[in-house]
Amino acid sequence: MSEVQPPAKNRLREELLCARLHLGPDERARRSRAACERVVALPAFREARTIALYAAAGAEADPTSLGETALSRKKRIAFPRLDPDSRVLSFAACSPADLVPGARGVRAPPPGSAPVKLEELDLVVVPGVGFDLHGRRLGRGGGYYDATLALLTPHTLRVALAFDLQIVAEVPGEPHDVAVHLLATESRLLEAAWTPPSAGR
Repeated sequence: MSEVQPPAKNRLREELLCARLHLGPDERARRSRAACERVVALPAFREARTIALYAAAGAEADPTSLGETALSRKKRIAFPRLDPDSRVLSFAACSPADLVPGARGVRAPPPGSAPVKLEELDLVVVPGVGFDLHGRRLGRGGGYYDATLALLTPHTLRVALAFDLQIVAEVPGEPHDVAVHLLATESRLLEAAWTPPSAGR
């Protein structure tokens, strides 16, 4: 079930979704690859053994090239599953090519994929509609990622993959929001200036 969203969040979400849709497929692919290259350059990526990605939906920044690089370096990749009965995402090991249609039209690991515990994740690549320089994230409104990020271990690095046009001055915050540590876009890598109290639980 989706959360009731404040009007300011809903307005900002609509604006950013429209702006993202104005990018053509080729331009989105180019910008996505550039953002992925910034993540690959991170020492944390080189050292990570297990990396959580997401299957891009709609006009989201696509982490496919990041997954390809991770596989070529013998890293384990995990993708999330949406559970309608839980607000917390579950993860399973899977290559991007093996994803199947899942809940809410989001591709997910096929049945039988090996489960991956949250504490095994070294780096989590996070989608979003918008972000600010404090690392606050505007999602689709379901609350799944906020609930999941709050449960990650202190060693897990949270990296948002986004386009420059998704970085705004301020994302309206709520008590349950969980910030990301880094923002990777096609032109820059930004270290978030604010980490919420829930980080490190």
